[in-house]
This record gives sequence, C-alpha cells and structure tokens, in this order.
Amino acid sequence: MVDLAITEMLNQAQEIGVYGLMFQHITLCPTRTWLHYHRVDCAHLNRHMQRGLWVHATSYGGTLNQVANFGIRPDQVNWSEGTVSEVKSSRSADEAARMQLLFYMAVLIQATQTHWIGLLRTPQTRRIERVEWNDIAEEKILRAFAGIKQIVQMPSPPNKTEKNVCRGCSYRLLCWGLSTEDKS
Repeated sequence: MVDLAITEMLNQAQEIGVYGLMFQHITLCPTRTWLHYHRVDCAHLNRHMQRGLWVHATSYGGTLNQVANFGIRPDQVNWSEGTVSEVKSSRSADEAARMQLLFYMAVLIQATQTHWIGLLRTPQTRRIERVEWNDIAEEKILRAFAGIKQIVQMPSPPNKTEKNVCRGCSYRLLCWGLSTEDKS
C-alpha cells in the first residue's frame, strides 16, 4: 500500500520529531514551521486557536478516537469505516489541513496495511471533503517533508514574508510585533 519512499519518510519523521501539524505549517509558512519545530509557541494566546479548540470540542462528538499509539493525534478515526478526519473551524487553510490529513493517512496505511480515506470536516459550513491517497498525494507529502527537513535544520528561522495567513497566525506577535487583536 505505501511504497518504500513513504516508509523511509515516516521513519525519518519519527527520528527527527516531525508530525502531522508540521505538514500544515510548511504549507502555510516556512518561518512558522521553524518556530513550531523549535518549540517557540504562542498558540495558547491566539483567539483563532481558542476558537478551533472550541469547534473540536463541540463538533462530531468532540475529539473521539484519537490514535496516540501510532504517534499521531488526528481529530477522529473511524476504524470500522477506515476513515481519518481533521476538523477545522473554517476553510481558510484547506490545503494546509489536507497536508496534515495526508500525513495521518500515510501513517495509518503504513501501520495497518489497509486503505484509508481522509475526511476534511468543516462543521460550521457542514462541509466534508473526501481526501484520497494516490500518487499525487504521495508526491506532495514527500515534497513537503523535504521542505520541513531543510527548514528545521536551519540555525535560525527563515526570513519572514507577509502573507494573508499572518493576520490570524499565532506567531504574528513574534514576526510582526502585532497580536491577532490588532487591526491591519
């Protein structure tokens, strides 16, 4: 089900401490990726993160069926249907959430040697997007991991560049000296 390149990637990810959320970060911002990996964290101060935690706790029965024994913590796993889900409060970072979900799928496919379907859930819009594992998904996850490895080995964070995602980012204070409460 999962080829040798993915197996090697998963082994390397475990060795260097890279997990699902890092695949979300690399899709959004290299600076954010470096800061998160090096344990520079202000997420607990961010209103968007607090809102996301509330959505997780109040949607689809809360955070059921977490799979810590595989080294991952997706929002939901349905073993009987072979689905793994990520629950997001909005569609603002769909591609980043898809990358996180693809990592979880790779881990589960490798561990169980069965096919898994990813579900990207946005409860406030009642939207459920089905994510399939295929050659394109595999290529994307390998490319993202190569980027993560390169960034986390840097002695300091990459130069910041302002993007739309910066307005709600938990690292906004560190990068730009502004909180998510500041107007810009």
